[in-house]
Amino acid sequence: MKSNRFLSALSVFLLSFAGIEAAVALEWEAALTVGEIYTDNVELKPADQAKDEWITRVSPSVGVSHEGKRLELDIDYSLEGLFYADVSARNEVYSQLESLALIDLIGDELRLGAKGGISQVNVNPDLPLTGSNINTTGNRTDAVRWDVGPEWKQTVFGVAEVDAFYRLGSIDYKDAQTQDVESRSGSFVLRNNPESISTFTYEASYTNRQLTYDFSPDANIQAAYLQLGYRFLSDFRVTVLGGADSDFTDLSNSSLSESRWEVGLDAELNDNVISMGVGNRFFGNTYRFSWSRDRDDQTLRISYREDPTNSDFLFLQVDVPEEGAPLPPDGELGRPGQGNRFVFKRADAGAQWRLFRSTLDISVFWERRENLTPTDGTGQPDQATGDEESFGAVVEFSWELGVNTIANLSGSWRNREVVRFDVAPGEPNAIGQDDILSASAGLSYRLGRKTSLSFDARFDSRDGNLSSFGKYDQFLATLEITRKL
Repeated sequence: MKSNRFLSALSVFLLSFAGIEAAVALEWEAALTVGEIYTDNVELKPADQAKDEWITRVSPSVGVSHEGKRLELDIDYSLEGLFYADVSARNEVYSQLESLALIDLIGDELRLGAKGGISQVNVNPDLPLTGSNINTTGNRTDAVRWDVGPEWKQTVFGVAEVDAFYRLGSIDYKDAQTQDVESRSGSFVLRNNPESISTFTYEASYTNRQLTYDFSPDANIQAAYLQLGYRFLSDFRVTVLGGADSDFTDLSNSSLSESRWEVGLDAELNDNVISMGVGNRFFGNTYRFSWSRDRDDQTLRISYREDPTNSDFLFLQVDVPEEGAPLPPDGELGRPGQGNRFVFKRADAGAQWRLFRSTLDISVFWERRENLTPTDGTGQPDQATGDEESFGAVVEFSWELGVNTIANLSGSWRNREVVRFDVAPGEPNAIGQDDILSASAGLSYRLGRKTSLSFDARFDSRDGNLSSFGKYDQFLATLEITRKL
């Protein structure tokens, strides 16, 4: 694979650079995890087809980091070997990689940044879904991703800031039925110095994002805007934005032919942070609102956004807040490369309480995609496809029982309506629905300075009509020991 060759060459280059600059300054951390796993439904099939299995898991890992005058490097790599007691044909070894490198070309102003990663992802949302490699569902594949490019950030005369980047990237999937994606993205932003509190603020921005697919038509998206702000008080600012976007009705046409505007405000009142705005973009109105309150023992957050957009644009976004991320596994409803048009609505709420030696975090979300994809040149939405909706909640609780012991409890639930994949050829698309529920409990005990023991038990359930694989339950238990080397 071309991306594998690129990652290998990039790794050699970065490690060579580190060796030249910092010979012995690399920080290494290695560990070995060995465990035994039991599941009563290894293939995540309906109850009458469920098969239990014992699995031995062996996972060595290594981390390399370096922070020098000209180079920042962070690499985490692990192998995961899974060995099945009953059916050895299921045995498999997986690679996981997360890496980041920043090389100073001209001080801190101009740097070369690179990211690379290897992970396993679900392929088809109609088939069984899992967030790990333990279950042999036949619905997971390797995803190899990378991006590299220069980053420029500089203060001009102490009153303005330039922030720009250009990146080349790719996501390659091992599964032959899943199309690979090559990306090119660039951005240039000129704004007033964010460290100074100015009465008038401004931000001029231009972005160009391109996606090249194996099968689907290419997508080329441009956007430009100028935002002006006036600060009435040090913690209260009103903003006005005007700009232009590409026309989403023709993804190959990147001309800035669609107007865009927004008015909004930002405020900080004691420990409350509020931001809101209303405007118009592409083929509909835009709304956004966020509120958060952070205190010593409590954090509360609420947000809502509504945008006319499409799947390609969402796929390109990199600034989605953490609390707004979809729930795993496969919480996202997007299908990059199909260019579906819809009004995207998303609401999130969450709270975290930091108690005595414990933390409780609760979050909920609701997401809706109102389909506006024209068909047959009529300009009217495809009513057969319909709208898609998803909502759910996550609860996480961590309790430090003692100096060496930590207990964890978590639960998640998601209800999803989504266009079905498994309809017969020639038949209209249909809306399917499923519920995914997961609950887990764990205990971690530190045996020594370098050794820890952990036990986890979980229950997973899926109930839906998306396909013949839409109903299954699983109980899974894991006992593992980890030794830092």
